[in-house]
Amino acid sequence: TGNVWSDTDGLFPNVFFLVSITCFLITILVFAFSKYIKPYWKEAAIFSTPLNLSMIFGHQLDGIATYLSIYDPLNMNLPTYIEKHPASDWLMQLWPPLFPIVKFLLIIGIIYIVDILYKDELGSQKRFVNLLKIGIFILGFAPGLRNLLRVVMGV
Repeated sequence: TGNVWSDTDGLFPNVFFLVSITCFLITILVFAFSKYIKPYWKEAAIFSTPLNLSMIFGHQLDGIATYLSIYDPLNMNLPTYIEKHPASDWLMQLWPPLFPIVKFLLIIGIIYIVDILYKDELGSQKRFVNLLKIGIFILGFAPGLRNLLRVVMGV
């Protein structure tokens, strides 16, 4: 009989490295692009702040780990997973890589809205804005880390 909770399909450390490196590369590219474009558009500096980069990293971790675990585009023989949320499932049914792309664009949009469009209105609420950004980071990083660790451990 045995314990169902001890079942695993093997370890997949290659997924850990693939997702981690991809997320770091995307974050570094955003940082480099914001530094490159800053002389032409001074507000681009907001995309190079640590908290905003953390939000981008956290949501890319979720998007890429979810996409890789569900669709296994590199044929790594990962365990079979499904998406439970209808919105993200709909996006991935349209085109599987659309989920991490939309997550990236949404976070860029949120950063733009909070740090540029509503900069004057929220200027006196810096602690609140930072707390909101930490919450947004957690909403991406926590499920992303869970998904990544589940795939790596093969459960």
